Formats: sequence, structure tokens, C-alpha cells
Amino acid sequence: MFHKRLLTRRQTFKLSLGLATAVGIGTFAKNSVNNNSQAEELSEVTNLAAQNITAAQIDENKISQIIHVNINDPNASDHNSASSTQPLKSLSAALEKAKQYLNRGESTKIILDPGLYREGELVIDGEQLTPQAKDAVLVIEGRNEEVIISGAETWHPSSWKTVKRNGIVYYEKDWLYDFGNNGGAWGEYNPPDVIAHRSEMVFVNGQPLKQVLLEKYSYTTPNDYQGKGTYNYLGYEQPDHVIEPGTFGIAELDENGNKIYLCPSEEIDFSQAEIEVATKRFLLRFFKMENVVLRRLNFQHSANEIEITGAAVMFGPWYGNNEFRGNNILIENCNFSWNNGRGLSLLHQQNVTLRGNKFNYNGFMGVDAHTLLNTVWDNNETNFNNWRGHQGKIVQWALAGAKIHNTWNGVFHNHRTIGNMTVGLWFDIGNRNIMIERLIALHNIRGLALEISPGPFIVHNSLLADDQEVNFLVENAHNIVVSNSIICAVNGGDSVQFTSASSRTYTDSLGQILGQNDGQEVPIYLGSTKFQNNLIVANQQKQALIVQKTGDPKLYQQFLQQEYTGRKNYYWAPLKKTFGIDFQRTNMTNLNQWANYTKETNYIWREPYFVDSENYDFRLKADSPIKQIESNLPTQQIDSDTIIEMRQYLAWVQNKPINNSSGNFLQKLRNFFNNDHN
Repeated sequence: MFHKRLLTRRQTFKLSLGLATAVGIGTFAKNSVNNNSQAEELSEVTNLAAQNITAAQIDENKISQIIHVNINDPNASDHNSASSTQPLKSLSAALEKAKQYLNRGESTKIILDPGLYREGELVIDGEQLTPQAKDAVLVIEGRNEEVIISGAETWHPSSWKTVKRNGIVYYEKDWLYDFGNNGGAWGEYNPPDVIAHRSEMVFVNGQPLKQVLLEKYSYTTPNDYQGKGTYNYLGYEQPDHVIEPGTFGIAELDENGNKIYLCPSEEIDFSQAEIEVATKRFLLRFFKMENVVLRRLNFQHSANEIEITGAAVMFGPWYGNNEFRGNNILIENCNFSWNNGRGLSLLHQQNVTLRGNKFNYNGFMGVDAHTLLNTVWDNNETNFNNWRGHQGKIVQWALAGAKIHNTWNGVFHNHRTIGNMTVGLWFDIGNRNIMIERLIALHNIRGLALEISPGPFIVHNSLLADDQEVNFLVENAHNIVVSNSIICAVNGGDSVQFTSASSRTYTDSLGQILGQNDGQEVPIYLGSTKFQNNLIVANQQKQALIVQKTGDPKLYQQFLQQEYTGRKNYYWAPLKKTFGIDFQRTNMTNLNQWANYTKETNYIWREPYFVDSENYDFRLKADSPIKQIESNLPTQQIDSDTIIEMRQYLAWVQNKPINNSSGNFLQKLRNFFNNDHN
């Protein structure tokens, strides 16, 4: 079915050159001056993005066949005609019927009525369809936001055996699955603790139980950047020694009885409880598909793994030649939540639009993308991810709320990434022509990271605040403009860090697909970066405003003196010497010394007087000495519900008491796919 529609090499080059020129990149070294006004520059960038990065273009007027699915209709059957009065009962049957229509070249829409569809491991492979299917449209949509596709089964309380031992009451049942351990393929950077190598999940009344290990293993990582490592079985620990309220454990080996044990929270009446156990390894996969729409669907409870194959929903596949494997994909108003691994993976796709989606509460990542050409992400969330990774002591390396690789021509508008136990939004390896506008990155491990990418990157009108290590990190990337943004450390780490390694390279796989190279290794350094009209603030004495993270100090100094440009930025910190011009913090300077060193111009040192940055109110007080620039900055108050949700989620992840004064957090999880989060 797969049919290529590529930008020509000339079109791609013109787009790259145009975006760079619009902000003065490529010629904006020290002696270069862009005479356009700030408004003209940004208008030019915005118009260019709107005109050239169109992403998915799907004509739903072509639809000639509609398949109705209603799991709650007493007349529903997978043998029905699929009309509104004789609907099918399952998504799997609907997909099989859709394949028949697609094979005849007939565009098809599957409409799912509200309900909980407990099914998964569904695959539609374009290479198994006829050539007539190549231009047909496939839409899968919920009639409203209450359509849930779940990888969990319900196991009735009466099917469990009650066990009372050593003063604790817990429940056991036969376990028929062998998910095993999977620590990933990142060699020495695989998670060190085996708990992050597991895939099992249990929910009682919608509340997630935490997994504890009954079967003990030691784990040795390879002494390399790749490989899976080795396991040594150490023995079995009896459930009553490990299980406690709010937890579950698995005895997977035959010698240990093949059992699952759980102990719900003490306030739960187990005899009346709804027990959901994740059993599906993934939910939905699209291989070599074009013209696909997913709309108003909730994907949850997939027992997937840490690796790239472990996504609840995937557009791929993950294997094969270096070529595009999908085209013209629209995903809107969907939720990908409480999956053990990743919510969504986009692999070797072109013309992709993500709009109004939430990728929250996934065990490792919300969404990852590898090799994308032409993509628009608008009004999406990647919040509260990597709870499983945090358990296993991996919070970075290859994980993020959203992680983007080898992507050209991308627009990211109004993205929110909050409370991730990992990086919030990470552009890593080979990204070009990226515009990030009105991003909110709040209280992640790192906020926004740009790494090993030639750019250009435009970061505009964004709020990066209170991230635990650093709010904005640049590691061997260049052609960057950051404008009209607030970067505020609050109680986290530094405001801005740069890494200046001397030997970073990447394989330009997208350039190879487009015929621009032969897939050779491309060296990349820390390079051209422009900060303009920003407010950069530190709240604590330990925080730096701008500092080197790691790397060669000589390259960092060369970058500051030859590649960095600063203009009309406002700064504030409790200590004046908060700018690093040498290896890490070995030589900290004040703003005047920084400006003399970097030739930054029109800078101002002024306390902004936020209303309450400790509680994420970044509006300026009426008497703020910089009140006159407020309209040019993303000053705002983060809504209280989001703050409460974040703090309670972090308490749950970190095994701290949950404050229920503003409502029960775990009950909110139960209602996640209903009114509160639609």
C-alpha cells in the first residue's frame, strides 16, 4: 500500500534556508546584523512555518464506507452488517472489515460508540493490502471522548484466593504469562534496577498498584553503548515478606508456582473491587500505512516494554531499510495513558499532525519520534511520565516526555510538558528546521533539551521553569534562536547549560532517504546561538543563570566569544556572579563581565517581581520594574488543578504521603478518561 510523496531535495533545501534566513541564522555570527525588527523577524518565521510545514493533509470527504462498533449495544455482534442499527462488537472485527474496503480502494471510517474495548495486539500492514488501497483513507474515531481501548482484563474478586499470613491479608491467582525481563538495548545505560525491566501492571478500582519483585535477579550491563546485559537469578522471596498495601508481585517461574499476588489499599473492599490486569503487549500497530486518522480515542493499560517496540500505538515498523514507512497521519484528541512503556511511537513517517492529544502517566515515555519529515504538533501534553523508569533509577539517557530524533521541518505549538521524572521535551540527533512556540516545561528532570542537531531551532514565547537539573540544555547543537521567553530556575537546577564536547557525530538518516548524502557520520559542535528579549532568572544562590554543563572548556569559551549572541535580555539572581565562562563553575562572573566577554548588548539586571514563582504564578506584580515588557513575555499563572495533580503524582512516584486536601489523587486517576481529562 505504501506510496511515497516526498519533498524534493530542492524544496527541502529551500525550506531550511528560508527558516534560517528568517531569523538571521547561518550568517549571524558576531559581525552579522539582522536589520529586521523583532516583530518582522517573528512574523516571517511564523508565516514561513504556516506556508511550508503543512503536515497531514487528509480528505475525509472521500469516505464512502462507515463501520459502526458498539460494545454496549445488546444487538451488537461481529457477524453483523456494521450499520448503526446492527453494529459490530469489537475493534478487531471492524479492522478486518475495513481491510476489505481498503483493498477495493474505498475510504473507510470506523466509528466506536462509548465503551471500554478490552482488546489489543491489533496490526494493519499496508504491505498486505492491495495496490488499490494506496490512496484510500482510514479513519478510526470515537463518537465522543469516552471510548477506551484497554490492554487489561478484568479478573473478578471471586477468582482470587485470600491469603492471611504474618499479619497481612493479600490475594493470589494463577499467572499464565511470561513477560520476562527486558532492560533495553542501551548497554551500560540500561536501567540498573530490574524493576524497570518488568512490564506487569495491576489496577484496583482504577488505582495503580506498585510492583515489587518476588523473583530476585542481579543484572550486569554490557561495557558498551549497546546490548541487553545479563541476568543472574538469585532466588525467590515469599510474598508475605515483600507485599504490602498498594503493591503486587509476580512469581513467573514454574519453580515458584506461576502466581500473581496483590494487596490493595486498606480502605478498599476487595469483594466489590474492580481488578484490572494488563495482559496485552501492545494495542495497535500501523505498518507502511498512509492517510490514517485516529480521533477521540483513549489508549491505556498496555503491558509494553522499555524498548522502541514497546509502544501502545505504533506507526512503523521499527525494522527494515532506511526509508519512509508511513505518510499522512493525523492523530487528534486522543489520550495515551498508563501504559507500561511508551504511549505512541512514530517511526520513519512523513506528514504527521498531532493535535490536542495527551501522553500522560506512561511508565517510560509519552511519545517518541524517529525520522520524521514535515510534522505539526499543536496543543499536546506530555505530563507525568517515566514512573517505571524512576523506580528503576533511569531518568534520562533515552527517555523523555517527548523525544524527537532525526526530524526535519517541525512546528511545535502550545506544548505542555510537566512533572515528568525525566526530560520534558528533548530534540536529540539530527533535527533540522524546528519551531517551538508557547512551550510550557515545568518541574521535569530537565525542561527543554537540544542535542546533536544542526537546527535551526526557533524557541519563542516559551516558559521553562523549576526543572530539577536545568531548564534549558544545549548539547552540541547549533543555529538556535531563543526569544521572548521566561527561563526561571525557581527551586530547581540551573537556568541554562551548554555542553561543548569535541567529538559528537550523528548519522543523517533522513538526509540519506532524501538522497542528500550516503548516510555518513556528520560531526557537530556547539554553535550559533542567539538569545534575545528573554527573562532569565535564578531564585537560589546555588543556581547559575548560564553555565557550562560539561565538555571542553576551550570550545565553550570559543563558543561564547564567537558563536553566542545576546541582546535585550533581562537577568536576575540572588548572587551577581552567576555566569560561567570556564569549565563548569570554575570562573563565575557578573553580568557586566559576561557582557564584556561575550559582547552581549542592551542587557538589564533587574528583579522581575513575579506574583508567586514558588507556586508557578509567573505574572508580574503591579510594581514590577519590568512591567512594561510583560506583554512580550509568556507571563502566566499555571492553573491550580495542574499544580495539585503534579505534586500528588510526584508524591506517589516518590513513595511520599499524598495530600488529599484538594481531592483524592488516585480517584482522579480512576476518572482520568472521563470528564476531568477530556
